[in-house]
Amino acid sequence: FEDDLQGLHKPSVNHAANLNTSYPICLTIYPNHSNSILYFSKPIQSVDFYAINGSKVFSKSSVSEINISYLSKGLYVLKIYLQNGNSVFKKLIIN
Repeated sequence: FEDDLQGLHKPSVNHAANLNTSYPICLTIYPNHSNSILYFSKPIQSVDFYAINGSKVFSKSSVSEINISYLSKGLYVLKIYLQNGNSVFKKLIIN
């Protein structure tokens, strides 16, 4: 009977699949579309604002809200650094 079982394969576990697993980061910026104050749904370490052409517009550290009233209308990409060391990109429309 054991000889018959040797032909069966045991389920394999792919341990490599557990490496560098990225989990969704639940962070909201609001309001998005905005033209005055931008808020973050969780504490952040810092944020970099990029124009749609890729040029860095400015950076801020240790903030929960940012005055963006002086920015030109358009689409911006934010790279947000969280306090746990992760980072996330978000799009922001300023109207």
